[in-house]
Amino acid sequence: MRSCPGWLVLMGMMILALAGCASPEPDEVYWTDIPSATPPLEEVPTPVTLIGDQVPPPDDQVPPPDDAPDPPDEETGDVELSLMQVEQAEVRVRGMAPAEVEVRVMGVLGDACTEFEGVEQAREGDAVKLMLWARRPADMLCAQIARVYERTVPLEGTFEAGTYRLVANDFETTFEVPEPGGGGKQVEGLAFVSGVDVLVMESYPAQVALVVSGWVPDGCTRLAEIRQEREGNTVTVTMTTQRPSEMMCTQAIVEFEERVKLEGGFEPGEYVVRVNDFEVTFGVD
Repeated sequence: MRSCPGWLVLMGMMILALAGCASPEPDEVYWTDIPSATPPLEEVPTPVTLIGDQVPPPDDQVPPPDDAPDPPDEETGDVELSLMQVEQAEVRVRGMAPAEVEVRVMGVLGDACTEFEGVEQAREGDAVKLMLWARRPADMLCAQIARVYERTVPLEGTFEAGTYRLVANDFETTFEVPEPGGGGKQVEGLAFVSGVDVLVMESYPAQVALVVSGWVPDGCTRLAEIRQEREGNTVTVTMTTQRPSEMMCTQAIVEFEERVKLEGGFEPGEYVVRVNDFEVTFGVD
């Protein structure tokens, strides 16, 4: 009987030893869900690539698309012209005939957008016509704040002695130019004031105008100059007159009514106005 080689016997023993160390295969396999420690991914905005020092504009400054219409040009809008509202025209005659004459026109502008445009003059015989124009942007909403305006208009040419008729838009009055006399000397005085009405305009600061009633002693005396002084809450208005010296004049009282716009604005408070010898008080709310 032949015996097995030694190496073969050794190999068989190693196989048996390895087989004894192997773990038995389990009958069932159990799976357990393990929660993930990683949070779900959030939507990340698409990054913006900036070139140099560029900054993305805010929503209200994003440039319009190429096909968007151009914005309207505010400087070239349509303008409406209209005749101004004239409430008073004060005529001042400078010296004796042939005299130069100027007209101080006062009135009201209807809103905050209306402005003075210009004046046209026409003269025919003893009639002088002024047309004062105002302008405002068409189709524009404006604050409805009345504003007092005042314009001094020198009349064209000179005027010989006589009585003239002046028409300024819807306002009409007359004035006289005295004949030369008395060596050209003038006698100055003060107008007699019998009443003063105060008009306070709805604006801020408030604008104030006076309607002064009074008279002069004869047909040669005329209103010459109106001066104003203001100290604190007291306003003093001086209305002077002139008449040619040594001139024979009709001794008949001539009544007048003058509108005087007070200078500057008036804050809320109580005020005193003195017009020659007449005094009145008024308040601004």
